[in-house]
Amino acid sequence: MTPELAYFLKVNVALAIFYAFYRLFFYKDTFFQWRRVTLLCFFAVSALYPLLNIQEWIKTNEPMVAAVNLYAAVIVPETTMPVPQEADWQEWLPKMLGAIYWAGVAALALRFFIQLFSIVRLQLRCPKDNIKGIRIYRLEKGDSPFSFFRWIFVCPEAHTESELEEILTHERTHALQGHSVDVILGELTCVICWFNPFAWLMKREVRDNLEYMADRKVVERGYDSKAYQYHLLGLAHRKAIAKLSNNFNVLPLKKRIQMMNKKKTKGIGRTKYAMFLPLAALLMVVSNVDTVARTTEKIVVSEVKPTSNDTTVKSPQFPGGEQAIMRYFALNAKYPIKAQEAGVQGRVRCQFTISKNGNVIEIKLKKVSPELDAEVIRIVKGMPKWIPAKMNGKPVEATYEMGFVFKLEGTEYDGEPAGENDVVIVGYGKKQ
Repeated sequence: MTPELAYFLKVNVALAIFYAFYRLFFYKDTFFQWRRVTLLCFFAVSALYPLLNIQEWIKTNEPMVAAVNLYAAVIVPETTMPVPQEADWQEWLPKMLGAIYWAGVAALALRFFIQLFSIVRLQLRCPKDNIKGIRIYRLEKGDSPFSFFRWIFVCPEAHTESELEEILTHERTHALQGHSVDVILGELTCVICWFNPFAWLMKREVRDNLEYMADRKVVERGYDSKAYQYHLLGLAHRKAIAKLSNNFNVLPLKKRIQMMNKKKTKGIGRTKYAMFLPLAALLMVVSNVDTVARTTEKIVVSEVKPTSNDTTVKSPQFPGGEQAIMRYFALNAKYPIKAQEAGVQGRVRCQFTISKNGNVIEIKLKKVSPELDAEVIRIVKGMPKWIPAKMNGKPVEATYEMGFVFKLEGTEYDGEPAGENDVVIVGYGKKQ
């Protein structure tokens, strides 16, 4: 798993966790401003927490080291998982899934910009007017009122004076409080995480909460609550011109009416919003524990050479080059838990052959311990097909040697010294 993919998965997992957290604790209260801030924090923390690095603190904290070892033993099991070299689907399936993902992103991004362009074009085409000091853009009859940032679109002739005042109060609340920022953030999240249903559910909650805030402002201004609700029902059949906006009659109206009639939540209920902080901290800790458990402190790819002395021989290449093999060892090499607990360290010399078709064969070791030897065999066997060596343009076998140095953090290393290009795998146990 590449670091980019790991980051992407963590973001989507966080969105799912935060949505469940929101539905469990905040869904039914009337602290709409607090809910807005919390929803925005959900998006921000989901994007940022995988990037926050507290790995050094985890490595020096005894309980965290124990958690890393437990995580590596339970979540990242040390089972031998050699890659089936002849499985062609392993080559085309990731490419196909990647193509599907990016096609979805492209389609939704195009839809987003088309909607954005339609609003800008409408703003340029609609006649401007001023009603009670509020600038509006006149819509045609039958179109639903809406706002986008400071632009308010409405058809004054289609409403009574009291209805028009309610609409302007509602849409001006959206405009003055910058609700379009929330809408765009939700839309962009769905563009990037379109396959994640929780991203779409989160976007819906953002939109609903913004309508609750605007509805409350109308009621607080002294307008009759029942008359306003009947007004909303009367506009339910109007078509929404722009999806990328705050629409006056955005559905579902039933939820909005229920929320307007709901008794205000007691002030003590605000304290539950503080629970978001430990949840965010826990996600950050788990993310860093995962990184420490899966990666090593130092990964250096060995510059290996074919046994043939013929200068026309082209060395085998790991698919993706030097960065790919470094990433492979970083994501797959693990210090066996039993070896860490026993304080076993050392350098395992490994010699293997790359066959004419790129398979890893004939693995030979200078052994150190059963656990470390088995781990080296597992890592080497699991490597994908290489691009085989070539002599005079024809595939040939080539033998390679690599060193795998297992060292314990905070413990004096007394094994064979690491070579310049050895793979170093760091553990966090203690010598007993």
